[in-house]
Amino acid sequence: MNRLEWFVTLSAAGVMALSAATAPAVAVAAAAGAPDTSSALAPGDAGYAEAVAFGHLLEGRSCGFHVRRIARSQLSGFMGEPRAASFITDRGNFAVVFFPAPDGAERVRITSEVRDGHYLYSYRTDQPGLRHVQKEDHDAPQRFVVHGRWLIFVWDGTTEYLLRSALAGA
Repeated sequence: MNRLEWFVTLSAAGVMALSAATAPAVAVAAAAGAPDTSSALAPGDAGYAEAVAFGHLLEGRSCGFHVRRIARSQLSGFMGEPRAASFITDRGNFAVVFFPAPDGAERVRITSEVRDGHYLYSYRTDQPGLRHVQKEDHDAPQRFVVHGRWLIFVWDGTTEYLLRSALAGA
């Protein structure tokens, strides 16, 4: 049975792109001298199904997002949640941690303070199976979009606005 899946393709110029196609699994086009695809999220990775579904959701809305690439994320393991992915889109880049449905991300409390030019963030939750507290220190302010089970880390104000608009009503 074929399913709609994301796959990595290599254009004639050797540029990687993600597109939707009917395929039984992720197909990776390999060629001599092709770019390294080791960071691409693969079917066996935690969060793969969630990331593909999230990508389809974004592209299916009339907000104009085109997902170019879904990659493994350094946020995998955030608060003990292994399901995470990084998205490279034509509207900006961001990462998503996929918490338990239906509202796992909304059950994470985020607080911040600025001390000596550093942005200190505390994340707290009482959800079973997750780390109850995580703290981080950043050189710049962080942006978040929280929607249902998705905790989205965004590094650009325009992308944050576009994501909020895209997810309204989702």
